[in-house]
Amino acid sequence: MRPDLNDQMKLLLEVSKAIAAEKDTGHLAQVIVDSITKLTRLKSAAIYLLKGKKLYLQATYPPLPPGFPDELRIAELKDHPHIGKTVSSKNPVVLEDSRTAILTGAESDVCQQRQLRSILYVPLTYQDNVIGVLIPASIEIAHEFTEDDINICQTLAGHAALSLSEAMLAEEKKNYIAEIEAKNKRLIEKEKAIRESEEKHRRLFETMAQGVIYQDSDGRIISANPAAKIFLGLSFEQMQGKTSMDPRWQMIEEDGTPLPGTDHPSMIALRTGQKVGPVTRGVFHPGKNSHIWLSITAIPLFKPGEEKPFQSYATFVDITKQKQVEEDIRTLNEKLEERVKERTAQLEAANRELDAFTYSASHDLRGPLNRISGFSEALLEDYAEVLDTQGRDYLKRISNASQHMGELINDLLKLSRVSQHQISHEPVELSVMVNIYLKELRVEEPNRHLETAITPGLIAEGDTALLRIALENLLNNAWKFSASKNPARIEFGSKIEEGKEVFYIRDNGAGFDVKYAEKLFTAFQRLHDAKTYPGTGIGLSIVSRIIKRHGGKIWAEGEPGKGAIFFFTLS
Repeated sequence: MRPDLNDQMKLLLEVSKAIAAEKDTGHLAQVIVDSITKLTRLKSAAIYLLKGKKLYLQATYPPLPPGFPDELRIAELKDHPHIGKTVSSKNPVVLEDSRTAILTGAESDVCQQRQLRSILYVPLTYQDNVIGVLIPASIEIAHEFTEDDINICQTLAGHAALSLSEAMLAEEKKNYIAEIEAKNKRLIEKEKAIRESEEKHRRLFETMAQGVIYQDSDGRIISANPAAKIFLGLSFEQMQGKTSMDPRWQMIEEDGTPLPGTDHPSMIALRTGQKVGPVTRGVFHPGKNSHIWLSITAIPLFKPGEEKPFQSYATFVDITKQKQVEEDIRTLNEKLEERVKERTAQLEAANRELDAFTYSASHDLRGPLNRISGFSEALLEDYAEVLDTQGRDYLKRISNASQHMGELINDLLKLSRVSQHQISHEPVELSVMVNIYLKELRVEEPNRHLETAITPGLIAEGDTALLRIALENLLNNAWKFSASKNPARIEFGSKIEEGKEVFYIRDNGAGFDVKYAEKLFTAFQRLHDAKTYPGTGIGLSIVSRIIKRHGGKIWAEGEPGKGAIFFFTLS
């Protein structure tokens, strides 16, 4: 039942007091919508506050149903033309029946969500400005709004508008004060951080080992740290206000050429706006009466939005001792290079003399050896019947020794030729060479049972003649030391180590103790009995010299009775 007029007035007075006492905007709006339902027979009410062109749903009775869309809580004024009419006219607007009225999509959604039927839109006006809209409404059943209904709603809206404006103003004031306090707090914290940063910068500036000088846009010195004063031998008073044009600086380049003031690093940085350095410059030190060497870096400083530097700062360290050490090292290197050239020339001359001697001696020895060998064979053929068994044995020994000496002379001549040979560089088919030479060895000893594993297509850059000699010597070794094996096995292949191709020849022959591996490549050094494995002891020395002349390396691995493997690289 709707209360009678006296009860309405009494209730309105109570509501007005309650409204006046409430200071929170949200609570106040809820008190208003709760009160309007008590003053009328209507079962629903809502308040929208207007901010600009947007509507903000502040309070409802009964509470909003679950899932009420967010877009209906904050809406555009243009999407609610009945509220818009109320705002523009500043008068109440009645929507008699939502089921028959022409509504926008937003208005229809609100009515369906809250089951609204008859609706009264009452403006909340304060100082002739509409701050919102009070909307009492019936639920499901149509309601005819009487003049009393409208009057009581307008009366309540008047009280509500005043209280809401005061509450909103109080909240705005409170928020403004909170914002000011927050800004002040941030400013205080920022000022504190700036002071701390400045203090850190000052301590760093005062204690850093590098010299630092600040100059203004005209190049005048405005600040210098203690290290700068020590490096330059000047007090700050002697530097303050001076520019790079001051003759006391006397800056020079590394070659000793005087450097004009306009070309000092700081002046270039100010002129170009670009970082300069680090560069090495000499600066006159009055206390030492000579130039010291500094490594200098100059950096321009800009104010926000400006293209021209307002300051520059230069940092520098004294590198005089470092420069002296570099000069000493350069002098030592020059002397060392001269000594190396002299020693190299002496060594080359000695090698040429040694090669010439070896070649000459080998030729000089060949004639007598041939005569010894020839007469020994003649004696055995012509006077064998005259000689006894011991005599014939002596002659055979003489003949064998002379033949061995001949082989030795031949190998020495080969070693000499290898040293004197002019190297040419061309693609060499190593796999083809190995196959050809192994066929020749098989022809010489057709009864040998030999297995081979030759990687096809291996090619290297080098001298064809010298690499043939090297491969033949390595293959001869493998052939000789695997003679007792059945089957004997010789492999030739390559692998990649540290980005470089490494070639190898492997056999399953006598092998050797790896601790003696270095002796293998020294002339006349033998690791096996000469009777069992005949030879001159020079073959691997020839191989080593060929590989080294190609800028490569050679090394060997092995184990007694289990074969050997020789590795080599070519530059």
